[in-house]
Amino acid sequence: MPLRENSFYTEEYWEQQIVSYIELFKEKKAIKFVLVHKGIVIGTITFDQIIYGVFRSCYLGYSLDQDYQGQGIMFKALMFCLDYIFNQFNLNRVMANYIPENTRSRKLLQRLGFEREGYARKYLMLNGEWKDHILTSCIRDEYLPNSK
Repeated sequence: MPLRENSFYTEEYWEQQIVSYIELFKEKKAIKFVLVHKGIVIGTITFDQIIYGVFRSCYLGYSLDQDYQGQGIMFKALMFCLDYIFNQFNLNRVMANYIPENTRSRKLLQRLGFEREGYARKYLMLNGEWKDHILTSCIRDEYLPNSK
């Protein structure tokens, strides 16, 4: 998880983000969900780089405050969001990537029906350091909406 600036935790930051999210949604370029508990943002789910035409795919990103991890919150939220993105945006493929040591993400994505497709060296810079990533995808007709 990338380090966050202090502004990330302010109301002003989230007001600006919501304005940006609405514009991206209107343009059908991205859809972002914010997970809120008792008025506090505890997580986000993002489907971005949405491409239509013959590709009909996007990337998934998500994060959850560590105090709320391991409780099934992200699993339930992603079940809803994946159903929405596949059915309302009529996409065929959602791709998600995670760092190899993130076993929680690996288990979460497997449980949702994502399959490993590859390994990308130095794929993304996190906290100033290039990190390898496992590449996964979920295909619409293989998605498990009733996952355990």
